[in-house]
Amino acid sequence: MLTQGAAVRFAEKAARWLQVREPADWLTRAIVVTSEEGKRAVVERQEAVALLEKARAKAAHDGLGELAREIVAGMDVVKAAAPIEVPVIIFVEKKDAPPEMGVITLALPTKKPRAR
Repeated sequence: MLTQGAAVRFAEKAARWLQVREPADWLTRAIVVTSEEGKRAVVERQEAVALLEKARAKAAHDGLGELAREIVAGMDVVKAAAPIEVPVIIFVEKKDAPPEMGVITLALPTKKPRAR
């Protein structure tokens, strides 16, 4: 699972994406980050769960039991995120090390900011 510092860095990068859509439009979506270089995609949550299921099956097939368990836990977070949270799904792939996976959530503002 990701370290707290790594999760914070990814959250800070992903939070900038929240400004590109109205908050209500985020409620059915997830942000997927597939590498430390920041390859990102915004997908429907159902598609995010399907991607995670595919990754879980591959991890199980490759004998990466710990990663498969992390992915299952991540799927639970994506499915259960509160109505004001956007899941951020992160896969970190490193040379000579097994991939790491984590899911964090970003809270959406409950109302629009006032113009100044």
